[in-house]
Amino acid sequence: MGRKGKNSSFELRQLVVSRHEKGRTHRDIARMLNIERSTVGDIMRRYEGGDRIEFIPQKGRPKKLRNRDVRSIIRKVKKNPRLRAPQLAADLASKSGKNVHPGTVRKFYNGRGTMEE
Repeated sequence: MGRKGKNSSFELRQLVVSRHEKGRTHRDIARMLNIERSTVGDIMRRYEGGDRIEFIPQKGRPKKLRNRDVRSIIRKVKKNPRLRAPQLAADLASKSGKNVHPGTVRKFYNGRGTMEE
């Protein structure tokens, strides 16, 4: 699953790295800067892994349908193989509020209730 929080500022990441290089623990840094300890750990893991603290933007567009939505579509098709993609798209829109094109729904099943990869 993807990130849910906000990105920390460049200045905050610089502070975390500089304090860590001075020998401070993650707990001390988190307390000083009023952030979560896991945030300090994430910043340091990225810094030590690639020696970078700058923000790298997300690549590509996020998926419209999550795995849960896809499984729901497949269950419905297995239950009633005569359902068509426009019906499934309309049902998905009414239940979850996600307006998707029937072609998007078609990508996830081959008409027999099995998922296409």
